[in-house]
Amino acid sequence: MADTLRTQMFRRGIRQNAAAAAIGERAVDLNRWLNRRRKWPDGVREKLEEYIRRCDQKSG
Repeated sequence: MADTLRTQMFRRGIRQNAAAAAIGERAVDLNRWLNRRRKWPDGVREKLEEYIRRCDQKSG
């Protein structure tokens, strides 16, 4: 039985949300680890912010 377009879009949305949630959890873990350190390693904050911006552009 062929899926309707709406069902396909819904499934695709669930997959994207699951991927985004997994990335979000990893980012939160990384952020916690970095916050425990007194000083961030050189360039890490900038790279992370750039990565987050790129992810936002893709999803937005």
